Amino acid sequence: MSRPVSCPSPEVEVALVNKTQRRRWTGTAKQQAEERMEKRPMRSGPADAVSRHRQSPTFSEWLIYLAIVVITVIGVALAQFAPDILTQVYLVEDGVLEWLSVVLLLFLAIICLRRALGLRRIRPKAFTTALLLVALGFFFVAGEEVSWGQRIFAIETPDWLSERNQQGEFNVHNLVVGDFSVNKVIFGNLLTLVLFLYIVPLPILAHRSPRIDRMVGRIGVPLPTLLQSLLFFPAAFIPELLIDAAESDEIVETCGLLMLVAIFLWPKNPHIYDPNWRPVDEYVA
Repeated sequence: MSRPVSCPSPEVEVALVNKTQRRRWTGTAKQQAEERMEKRPMRSGPADAVSRHRQSPTFSEWLIYLAIVVITVIGVALAQFAPDILTQVYLVEDGVLEWLSVVLLLFLAIICLRRALGLRRIRPKAFTTALLLVALGFFFVAGEEVSWGQRIFAIETPDWLSERNQQGEFNVHNLVVGDFSVNKVIFGNLLTLVLFLYIVPLPILAHRSPRIDRMVGRIGVPLPTLLQSLLFFPAAFIPELLIDAAESDEIVETCGLLMLVAIFLWPKNPHIYDPNWRPVDEYVA
C-alpha cells in the first residue's frame, strides 16, 4: 500500500520560493561584481606594487650607464696623459660636456612637458602643475649653463649684474650678494640635499607608506629604482675624486644628468604615466 504524498503547507512554499530567489539574486550580484572588477582600472596601493614596478633595467638604460663610465674614463685618461686637452677641450667653457649637459637638460624638460600635456585631461591639476614646474626648472638650468646664450649672441653683461657676478656673466647662479653665494648655497648645498632626499629616502618611504605612494603618483614624481639609487651618487661624485681639475664639475654634472635621464625614462613607478591608471582616491566604491 503506497504512502500518501504530503503537500507542503503555504508557509513552507513561500520559504522555498524566497530561498530560491535569494540564491538567484546572490549569483547575479556576484557576477556583476566580478564584471565591475574586470572593467575597473588598476588601483594604486601596496597590494599591486610588485606588478606595477619595473623589474629589470632595459638595454637602453644599460647604455646610459655605459656612457657614464665612458665619460669618466675619458676624463681620467686625459687628466693623466693629456691635461691640456682635458682643460682646453673636454672641460672648457662651451665645450663638449657643457653642451651635452644642455642637451640633457632640454631633453628632461621635454619629457616632463610631454607628460604634463598628454595627461592633463585625466590627471589631477597637481600632477600637471608639478610636471610643468619641473620642466621649467630644467629649462632654467639649461639657460644658466650657457648664460642664456651670452657668448653665442655676444650679449654684454649689464654693469649692475657684472658687479655682483663672480664671473661677470649674464646668469643667476654665479651671483654673490654680500657673503651669500647663489652657486654655493642653492646650486650646491641645497641641490645636493634635495637630490639626496629624492634618491634615497623617498623611494623607501613610498614603498612602505601607501599614503606617500599615492601622493607621489598624484604629482607625477618618477621614483628611482634600487639600482638607480645605488648608482646615482657614485656616478655623480667619483669623477670629482679621480680628476684633479678646476672644471671637473662639468663631468659631475653630465654624469648626474645622465642618471636623471635614466630615472625619468625608466622609473620604478612607470604606471603613473599610463593613461589607463588612476590614483586610488579617484575611484568610487
